[in-house]
Amino acid sequence: MAFPILQKLESIGEAQQSDSLKMIAKDRFAFYYFVQGDYEQSIFNAIEASKLASNIGDQKKYLDYRNNVGMILSKLNEFEKTKNLFVESLKNTSVEDNPKGFLATLSNLGSSLQSLNQIDSSNVVLNEALKLSRTLNYKRGEASILKFLSKNALALEDYNKVISLVNTIESNFWEHLQLTQKDDAIFYRAQAYFNINNFSLARKDIDKTLSLMNVLKKDPAYLEVISFKSKILEAQGKYKQALSLQNEVQVLRDSFDSASRTKKVLELEKQYETEKKEKENAQLKAETIKKDLIITEKNNQLLLFFLAFIFLVGSIISWQLKKFKIKNKQLRDLITQKTKLQQELDIVRDNIAKDFHDDLGNKLARITTLSDHMLRRENIKTKTDILDALNIIKKDADELYSGTRDFMFSLKTDSDSAEDIYAYLADFAQDYLSSLDVELDLHSNITSSKKVPYYWNRQIILIFKEAITNAIKHGEATQLKLSFEYSDDKIHVECQDNGSGFDVEGLNSKNGLKNMKQRASKINCNLAITSSESGTNISLSGKVPNFEYLKIA
Repeated sequence: MAFPILQKLESIGEAQQSDSLKMIAKDRFAFYYFVQGDYEQSIFNAIEASKLASNIGDQKKYLDYRNNVGMILSKLNEFEKTKNLFVESLKNTSVEDNPKGFLATLSNLGSSLQSLNQIDSSNVVLNEALKLSRTLNYKRGEASILKFLSKNALALEDYNKVISLVNTIESNFWEHLQLTQKDDAIFYRAQAYFNINNFSLARKDIDKTLSLMNVLKKDPAYLEVISFKSKILEAQGKYKQALSLQNEVQVLRDSFDSASRTKKVLELEKQYETEKKEKENAQLKAETIKKDLIITEKNNQLLLFFLAFIFLVGSIISWQLKKFKIKNKQLRDLITQKTKLQQELDIVRDNIAKDFHDDLGNKLARITTLSDHMLRRENIKTKTDILDALNIIKKDADELYSGTRDFMFSLKTDSDSAEDIYAYLADFAQDYLSSLDVELDLHSNITSSKKVPYYWNRQIILIFKEAITNAIKHGEATQLKLSFEYSDDKIHVECQDNGSGFDVEGLNSKNGLKNMKQRASKINCNLAITSSESGTNISLSGKVPNFEYLKIA
């Protein structure tokens, strides 16, 4: 029944030109023939399955099928071919791509070398496999390798090592071993105990081995263990029990031989029936394949339609998710932006309060103090004292007016364009120099419409008001040029005069220059000051940051 199904599966794979289906069919054929005892056909199909796995790039399946080929070759006692097969498989794979598959192949290579009685080489390979299993923390693999190593130690007559290895397996890895591996390990230890004349422990282990084998009914191997138990009993001087077991072995061996003959007859009968059915089925094969192809074609059409529908739905969901993610990101960016703007606004408020207190507040305090002083008659000595006090009050009032005007300008919502800042500075320069014999040259090149951050205008205005005032007051300049450039987010403001100049290094610590540099630093701009006997040049350069609100699509 299984054979026609496998043939049908192979036909479908051929019709659809599907290496995956053909690979599965070849693998199942290999197993089918293996169960039937036709090892040659089993090997052929396993090799074909491994080739198809390599074609589709499935390295895990490739290695699994190659290991199956090696197992079947071992059944045929082709241990040299088995060894070469595993060596070639290891060359064509890497531990990084398939660590457990690589480990299994390495262990199988150690086992094949063991079967060739190349015990030293086997130990080298198995110890490498043991290191890898511990690196991968693969307990089942480590337990299996320790069992192989205990068998090698038995072959080398290192009985204490056999006992130590099996004790380790029993203590740490017992639950990771299959029953077939457990009885092998205990049997190795029983033989080791026997060879060091510890017959009581040897018998204890052989009884444990038999209890495990009874569960699995491993009849051929069961004879070997029974014979060894008879040997132990004989060594203990229990000759009657030993003879009884030998008789049991002979009876079982005869029954196995009879069963083997019966099995062969049944196999021949089954083979005849199979060939007969194959001939009958051959006539229906063509029609069956044709019907299957029609059904497959219809199924493929339905599958394509279904896949197209799934793809469409998936695309819509993916598009919606992508759009949702974009909106979420924009919303997060907007929240971050608003938080940053709020922080900036807090800084500006603090700076406004500080400037008001340091500048305008101090002048108001001095006016109040002088006024109180004048109102106290006992402190008034001469008219000159009164005039001096009034001059100071007038000067402070003028500066207070100018400072208040600057302060109010910086707070206005329509004062954040480059044109507004330039116009304010130009008006100040013209007003200040109108009554003086000073030639004023104004120049602007503003190509960007981007707004200047609201806290920049006050710092720029105060820096260059100070520069213009110093040029006339201290430098006694007769020519002054004010330039203002703004393009591509870059701002450059420059004040040049032909005054007497000053020692920049010597005056760096003075309040005027120090305040100018501090104001430039507040807006992350560079303030360059050069001065000589022929004049002074003060320029401010910087890149205006982008604080525009994000738009949600």
